[in-house]
Amino acid sequence: MRDIRIDLKERLLSLVEERKDIQARLEQLDQDEVSIMALLAHEEQRFGPTTPIPSPSHLVEYNADNNGFGRTPLSRLILGILKQTNHPTGLEEFKRFAAESGFNFGKQSPGRTLHWALVGLTENGYLECSGEGSERRYQLKEIGATH
Repeated sequence: MRDIRIDLKERLLSLVEERKDIQARLEQLDQDEVSIMALLAHEEQRFGPTTPIPSPSHLVEYNADNNGFGRTPLSRLILGILKQTNHPTGLEEFKRFAAESGFNFGKQSPGRTLHWALVGLTENGYLECSGEGSERRYQLKEIGATH
């Protein structure tokens, strides 16, 4: 019988690399999903709603713990900031916390990305927004007040 430990270790390393690739792809899909939801919310504001935006099932399952979102890295960042500040929070404060946390926005503008994510989360009923323009402040909706 031959010793297959080297083969098994190579296969294990291969699986670890494959898992990393798949996780990176899932994170990209999560970010894409948030971006599309934000763009859709923006278009709904411009043209008026045509049909209700369906709530993705994987977001709804988080509702009991964190008001229905938190699956994507960006929404986890937003959720963490809102829980940490514990008060209505403006875009500049979100940008500051994101910079301090070292969040990777890739080639995207942090302010624009955060703004549209906040708009999307508000339009989809996860956040409440008060104020206008640069005075907008966001906070979590009360549990039970969402979907």
